[in-house]
Amino acid sequence: MVTRIIKSVLHRLGWELLKVNFSKSPRLPTPSSDLVSSAAGIFADSFPIAATAGFSPDEIDAALQGYEWFYHFDFGGREVGPNPGAPKEGRGHYQRYLHIFPAILSLTGGTLAGQRILDVGCNAGFWSIQAARFGAASVIGIDSSAKNIEQARFVARLIGLDNLEYSVQNTYDITKTSPGEFDIAFFFGVLYHLDNPVFALQRLYDVTKKFAVIDTQLTNTDTAILRVDDDTAGRYHAQSYTNTLALIPSESAVLLMLQSVGFREVLMVPNHSGNLPDIYVTGTWGTFIAIK
Repeated sequence: MVTRIIKSVLHRLGWELLKVNFSKSPRLPTPSSDLVSSAAGIFADSFPIAATAGFSPDEIDAALQGYEWFYHFDFGGREVGPNPGAPKEGRGHYQRYLHIFPAILSLTGGTLAGQRILDVGCNAGFWSIQAARFGAASVIGIDSSAKNIEQARFVARLIGLDNLEYSVQNTYDITKTSPGEFDIAFFFGVLYHLDNPVFALQRLYDVTKKFAVIDTQLTNTDTAILRVDDDTAGRYHAQSYTNTLALIPSESAVLLMLQSVGFREVLMVPNHSGNLPDIYVTGTWGTFIAIK
């Protein structure tokens, strides 16, 4: 009765009494040093040009200049992307890889052999390539940007990886029919760009057979919120630009959304490495594994 009276008074004043959720995701056990070493040994962003590629040097140079490169690559001595000339240990995407992939391998027996992988928002195929190199049976990358898919296909052909497939598809449109069902789904750098994140996560749940890996920007607060922000092309990558609004979730919000769509267990990947981008260290970025 007292609570109802207080709420009524506050409502008349134009205020609300909110119930704040401080739910925290349990942490995945820290991956073993053997898994970290195994992941480090498989990683590659530098490739010789495949003999089967069929491109002339001029065609390769023109293509490399015609795309935006969000990830670092070296193709036969032609370097593109951020941090050119830097050792891989100093590149943020390699640091992210050593944060994410050992955690995945800790749930798959140290290999991706036999696994079907979906890479949502695949960009130029960086994460798809790492999964393919780790022995995945098949990898399908989707992206709403036709230019990104064109670029990913170019990269796969250039380096001669044939267990990769790419298609233009919006996150909201994925179903069990198209692109199908997958053992593991990657959802890297996508969630906070979406204006309907719960619907997108429901679609992700529907096509995931084992677990999904969500790597996302976070609002660094204990409260379960989605912080609204501008999502202009300047924030990340004009070639991928498809929306204008970012809903940046807190850790608690990610946990609640993943649970609400049906994932039975949600674990946050611990910051097990001392060599991580600052965004992970400061809590403004995090990685979650949602188990079906």
